[in-house]
Amino acid sequence: MPSSSLKILYLITDLNIGGTEKMVYELVTRIDRKKFSPLVCGLKKFGYYAEKMKEKGIKVITLNLEQGFWLKKNFQAMFTLVKIMKEERVDFVHTFLFRANFLGRIAASLAGVAKVISSIRVMEEEKKYHLFLEKLTSSLTDKFIVNSEALKNFVLEKIKVLPEKIEVVYNGIDLSGLPKVENKIKRQELGYSEKDILIGTVGRLHKQKGIEYFLEAMKLVTGYRLQVTGGVKFLIAGDGPEGESLKFKVQGLKLEERVKFLGWRKDALEIISILDIFVLPSLWEGTPNVILESLAYAKPTVATKVGGVGEIVEDQVSGLLVEPASVQALADAIIWVLKNPEKAKEMGKKGKEKVEKFFPIDKMVRETEEIY
Repeated sequence: MPSSSLKILYLITDLNIGGTEKMVYELVTRIDRKKFSPLVCGLKKFGYYAEKMKEKGIKVITLNLEQGFWLKKNFQAMFTLVKIMKEERVDFVHTFLFRANFLGRIAASLAGVAKVISSIRVMEEEKKYHLFLEKLTSSLTDKFIVNSEALKNFVLEKIKVLPEKIEVVYNGIDLSGLPKVENKIKRQELGYSEKDILIGTVGRLHKQKGIEYFLEAMKLVTGYRLQVTGGVKFLIAGDGPEGESLKFKVQGLKLEERVKFLGWRKDALEIISILDIFVLPSLWEGTPNVILESLAYAKPTVATKVGGVGEIVEDQVSGLLVEPASVQALADAIIWVLKNPEKAKEMGKKGKEKVEKFFPIDKMVRETEEIY
């Protein structure tokens, strides 16, 4: 590595499968190595993207920090980070996600690191102390990177950051890397037929993702579709703290024969590729990668109007947008797609064109490099 390259410590809370984790992977493996030397540190255990980064020759460190905001363990992690920053002679730090943002800023200040960049990826609506601590340590940050104009406005309002410190860099997607899947074979693998109408979502089973509203909407959709065909099926790919309660809800709605939980999957893109309709029922978001992935496959897409979703999906042009937590609106949008397959197909086509034009992965990397 040339001595003139800047050494960047990428600090992230987790390195398992997730939208932010994927964006960090794409960034550090594509960055100009003549100018920048990446080092990645995950606060939690080694995970899926840690392995993939190592395969690409990226140095990865993990601290095995346990779940929960425990004072002692976080102080220990902070001073471990200070040691790493000094030993590795880091030029600047780029942090991702709340815990890494908080600990990384303080550690960088103690270690005398010249510059700190923090990426804020989601409009946090659940844990108010996150916003308090983000605001408390915001003065230790030289630049904030957000992935939508909506998120920029959120940071301005809630964290009170000066506008000149915020840069918008949209997520990107590697269109050439999308897996090509044989629809019939993949469906058979998952227990579906070619005739089944597959409606699905992919994401963490957490309150944020609004899966309970998706399930309630599915009850309304089956009531309509049963008059026409018995082949409508619903799938949910992902894992998380709401998993058991959501499965219990399926039983209460008597949808056991129609809803399948696929769990944590490495083949999420392949699953999206075989769907007839993709649904994102989130209650709050930043700019979800999964929307880009759905549109990249030209899938008819129904999503809630939260965060930066509306900056990707143009309502009634490249998809359908509905209010969050509205079961009836979600069901009505899905039924419209089922009743208007040709119009929905055209929406999917326009969505793919928009992603190809405005959200290529190289654009995201280039704009980030310019900030560096």
